[in-house]
Amino acid sequence: MKRILFFISLVFTPILHADDLLLVANEPTREELQKLEGFESLPPDADDYNIHVEIQVIALPVEDAMPLIESLKDEKRIEKAVMALHEMIAKKKARLVDWPMLVTKSGQRAVVENYNEVRYPAEFAAAVGNANKKPGPPGIPGHEVINPPEPVTTDEAAETVEKPAAPAGGEEQPKPDVAPATDATPTAFDTRNCGVTLEIEPTLDTQTMRLDMQLQATNTTLTGFDKYTVETDGKKTTVEQPRFHTSKSTTNLTVHSGQSVLLGTYRTAQPESWMELHILKLTAKMVK
Repeated sequence: MKRILFFISLVFTPILHADDLLLVANEPTREELQKLEGFESLPPDADDYNIHVEIQVIALPVEDAMPLIESLKDEKRIEKAVMALHEMIAKKKARLVDWPMLVTKSGQRAVVENYNEVRYPAEFAAAVGNANKKPGPPGIPGHEVINPPEPVTTDEAAETVEKPAAPAGGEEQPKPDVAPATDATPTAFDTRNCGVTLEIEPTLDTQTMRLDMQLQATNTTLTGFDKYTVETDGKKTTVEQPRFHTSKSTTNLTVHSGQSVLLGTYRTAQPESWMELHILKLTAKMVK
């Protein structure tokens, strides 16, 4: 009896395994399951979506911004408030600083930048003055070529000795080929990006169509130049350095697809009576 059962197991076991493999190979796709009646449709994968990201940076007078702040903070009223801001921009009552947009995938970090590079000197050295100097190679600060003295004849040399230049005011004058160092020469430079930058990493939940994200939004502007005293080799020189103003947000938040959100409000440096608004919007769109 045991031999008969063992024989049956040897014969039928491969057949059962083959059926299992056949079932796995013929497993229906998501689209086929959605077409079957009586079965709940499966949510699509996040990879089936592109996420459209945009941030509006709008500046306007404080007295005009205050009535809109409460509406911009309300999820149900924010879209109407944004349309009111667009009307103010069209009437030149507000200013659109920037409106960068980008498209990314769920779980992918993305960056959009729109800025001007401002280059300014950061380190200085004493400049070597000379009345007969010529500028050196362009683009290399502090490099200068000194003109060699022109040859003179014996008569010209004698005339120079016989008729020396009288000092003005009784004070000894510096030699004609040497000028005192009064300026500082830049030896190193820094660069600052002025404009709007958005770094974001959104994650889409396809069942609720909500987006969780980590982001950083920055707007940097050049507001002017300030004078500073630099001392090089014991000599003091006044130099101008740029002054920057930055509005920055670093946060985590959750929004519904297609929903606008007021990311931050900031007082502007120029004009001082204006306010800057950062409005973020993410929309998940399925790729057909």
